[in-house]
Amino acid sequence: MSQFKNERQLFSYTGLTPSEHSSGETIHRGHITHQGNVQVRSILIQIAWRAIEKDQALAQFF
Repeated sequence: MSQFKNERQLFSYTGLTPSEHSSGETIHRGHITHQGNVQVRSILIQIAWRAIEKDQALAQFF
């Protein structure tokens, strides 16, 4: 974690940042960019699926 100066750098590394298309005052955010570390993103996604399976509140939210 010490290699990142802030959370934005961490999120960019994982590829979990939303894409953004801006024009003037309008900002459109889309799906995640997929531009980070594939292995880290894959592990985080698997952890999220496991958490949804185990936690009823997360399952209902999802």
